[in-house]
Amino acid sequence: MAEYSGILDEQLIQSYLNAEYRVIKPQITIKIGQINLLLNELLMDNNAYYYAFITAENPYSNSFSKIENAVLMNQLKADLIHLNLVFLEGIGIDPNGNWPGENSFLVLDLHPLTAIELGKKYQQHAIVVGGLGEVPLLKITSA
Repeated sequence: MAEYSGILDEQLIQSYLNAEYRVIKPQITIKIGQINLLLNELLMDNNAYYYAFITAENPYSNSFSKIENAVLMNQLKADLIHLNLVFLEGIGIDPNGNWPGENSFLVLDLHPLTAIELGKKYQQHAIVVGGLGEVPLLKITSA
């Protein structure tokens, strides 16, 4: 975890690391640092190598209204459609229940560098990225 030190509050980073990143359909739960066979199958079925789990909700971890978050998610969805990417609905969950879930997308074949740029555009502190057969990684975008 040393690579995250000094960039963001340690408690916030730990929350991101402990979160569950859930795809709604098919049901897949992504956890940082853990290989996920169902995710790998999904990637192979879609001829995808990379993926990212990203939200536009609650920029810089500030609470926004449901309406504001819906507008942001619609903008992100439009960007993903414009990039001609396949994406599935998901939700980021705090397993301890300390913060409400955030609507998100699992985006297939989105290169990590492009994913980081989208995270920056939507003022997210961090996103989840990975590749076929790799462990999911938390990437800080607000550095």
